[in-house]
Amino acid sequence: MLDPTITISDELLLQVLAQSKDATAIYDSENLNIRFANDAMLSLWGKNRSVVGKTIEEAIPEIKDQSFIGLLKNVWHTGKTYTAIDTPASLIINGLLTTSYFDFEYRAITDASGNTYCLLHTAADVTQRFKDQEEITERSAKEQQLIEELAAGNEELTALNEEYLSTNEELSIISAENRKALEQLAMAKQAAGIGVFDLDVVNDCLVWDERCKQLFGVSAQKEVTYTSDFVEGLHPDDRELTLKAVANAYNKALTAGRYNVKYRTVGTDDKQIRWVHAVGQVHFNEQDKPQRFIGTVMDITTEVDARLKLEQSESQLQDANEELFAINEEQSSINEELRATNEELADTQTELLLANIKLLESQTRLRDVLEQAPIGMCVLRGPEHVIEIANNAILNIWGRTRAEVMDKPHRNARPELEGQPVFDWIDNVYRTGKRQVNQEFKVMLRNGDGLREAIVNSIYEPLRDSEGNINGVLIVLEDITAAVKERREAAHIQEMFNLAIEAGELGAFYYDPTSNLFKGNETLKRWFGLGKDEYLDLQLAIEVIADEDRSRVAEAITFALDTASGGNYDVEYTILNPQTNTTRIVKAKGKTQFDTYGLAMSLNGMLLDITERKKDEQRKNDFIAMVSHELKTPLTSIKGFTQMLQSKAVKREDDFSLKALDKTNIQINKMTTLINGFLNVSRLESGKIHINSQVFDMAELVKETEEESTAIISSHNVVFAPVVKTMVNADRDKIGQVINNFISNAVKYSPGGSTIYITCVISNGMALISVKDEGMGIAAKDIDRLFERYYRVESKSMGTISGFGIGLYLCSEIIQRHNGNIGVESVLGEGSTFWFTLPVCPA
Repeated sequence: MLDPTITISDELLLQVLAQSKDATAIYDSENLNIRFANDAMLSLWGKNRSVVGKTIEEAIPEIKDQSFIGLLKNVWHTGKTYTAIDTPASLIINGLLTTSYFDFEYRAITDASGNTYCLLHTAADVTQRFKDQEEITERSAKEQQLIEELAAGNEELTALNEEYLSTNEELSIISAENRKALEQLAMAKQAAGIGVFDLDVVNDCLVWDERCKQLFGVSAQKEVTYTSDFVEGLHPDDRELTLKAVANAYNKALTAGRYNVKYRTVGTDDKQIRWVHAVGQVHFNEQDKPQRFIGTVMDITTEVDARLKLEQSESQLQDANEELFAINEEQSSINEELRATNEELADTQTELLLANIKLLESQTRLRDVLEQAPIGMCVLRGPEHVIEIANNAILNIWGRTRAEVMDKPHRNARPELEGQPVFDWIDNVYRTGKRQVNQEFKVMLRNGDGLREAIVNSIYEPLRDSEGNINGVLIVLEDITAAVKERREAAHIQEMFNLAIEAGELGAFYYDPTSNLFKGNETLKRWFGLGKDEYLDLQLAIEVIADEDRSRVAEAITFALDTASGGNYDVEYTILNPQTNTTRIVKAKGKTQFDTYGLAMSLNGMLLDITERKKDEQRKNDFIAMVSHELKTPLTSIKGFTQMLQSKAVKREDDFSLKALDKTNIQINKMTTLINGFLNVSRLESGKIHINSQVFDMAELVKETEEESTAIISSHNVVFAPVVKTMVNADRDKIGQVINNFISNAVKYSPGGSTIYITCVISNGMALISVKDEGMGIAAKDIDRLFERYYRVESKSMGTISGFGIGLYLCSEIIQRHNGNIGVESVLGEGSTFWFTLPVCPA
């Protein structure tokens, strides 16, 4: 049993982690709880850091029915390390169930008593290696089939000797044709830049051709050895990996003798660093001991630095090179047999005939590879640059058909290039033998009956015959017009965006919730008084926010990082700059980006300085408060005089004066209500409005409102639905003020004789109060702004209704201060339902 008192210290964790070479994870309990997983392991799993702390079955549910959990638990119980290679695993990567192949090891880490206290899991993705090995196995099978066909042909040789002896003259002709075929093969090998190596493993004898020596920076005359030239010629950083690949190739059970590796060489003479792709096959004796190691090497330095698309196309060219290697190996085998049986003319002729047939097939395969390549490729022959091969991709780029260009000099076939440097480049490559590479070159190409401006990447490679003479040019062409246009448009948009931020003096920010790191532009750093570091801890920015706003901003950030918020971040707060000791009020708006699992990846947004706007609003509120106070005194006097005149008119029974004074009283009351509204807004904005909360029953408040409305409202049919006991903790007077405002608006904006419905129900732990009318309704464009201060709906039907747009604004502020919500549902011409919610007290 595992001792539950044992804990893994930080020092011990470091010791465990030190054993990991690649992707690493640590499980610290018998149920395989993930204590640690590095970035490489998370990438292999297709997961993020949220899986740390979960069991592997919870973190990666798709492996539940695979064998890995059972293997891990067996290692935990037995303490025996488990190692596997080329093992398939199905994992969800970017939302798709994907099968990849891995080398991995499960190692038990035990205490002094031999008890397991954690498991170390290391792994490497070998999917590409597995596929390469399968491809080489398939190719070996094809080669074996060819050998069997050759053996079958040899059985017929004896019967044909006399017939072949009578055809010496024909043999000479065929031999000449075969030499030509060999020259063509050498030209293909030269064009592809392939080097060939042959290692006698038993006698440690290494043979390199001239190209192979070039790639290792060795002179053509030097006799090479495995240790001094191959091993010492490897780049120090790649030596261990390359020699491991050689050792694996020597292990027939592990790799079946296949060898496929990319590494750097350091030239012995010129010290030049080159990237090389080596492919080979080890041949074994009956005891599975390595006897001979044959393969090819190819310079891929340019390809390593090229863009991804060009690398993909070069990969396809590499496939063609491997085909050429297979053909070359077959031809070498034929040549050895020819030399060994030179006295037997009939045997030699048979081998030559078979080799010639194979060469013709290989040329067809090479042409097929070029024709099917996804990027533009063509072959020009001779000093006139006659177009010998042109695949569909390059014809599409040229805007030409095959009939227009094939077997014609390049200048004649494409006259639209006159005055452009392409013809000169091709001439120069043919003359000097130096490769020409162009990146993002602008050229005018045919487009229907006219021309189009295109941007291309191009390579012009000289082709040579067996004697090294240049006899053609290989062209590789990629049209990147659309990609460059998109990149430039994106750069332009980004530039305009940056200009807009700069012109608007906006602060821009980026927050990574995983690392809790925060960064901003220079404006934001200046406002917050932050240092020049690109990334800062979020807490440094939070500490600059005023005390009264800090917790509110932190809550807004937390809410924005939850998918329930829709990722929206919108908050106003005050900054206290620690360097200048100045204050600044800002409005922050942002948006959270979530991954496919709903986890927040980043929060990006802008800050707007609203300090002056807030000062203007305060000055306006102060002015409104001052004017309202000044108006109250004379208005009170007017009301007193009006009441005095009403008393005298009653005594005189002056009906005309009474009616006139009643109308005056109505206007005085309207003015009083308006002034009180302005004063409430002023108090609200300055923070002087207070919420006097108490626990009360909403049913009683609604009942009192019903009694008041019945007594006052006679123009409409006001219906109150029954209300059950609903206890809330709120300011009773102000909640009553909100309900009365809703009812007053319903009377004001609906026709006389229509019905107004008032309800109060409990829904999801909240008291929901609503007032529904059958009035004119509200247009959709006005609904979102209806609760803004001083906002008035502009329409013909509203023109005769007085008001300054402060009633609903006050209602909204009151409800928000009670942690409730407020809103409206309306259809133009059919009526509106205004509602608000309040938290219900726990039972």
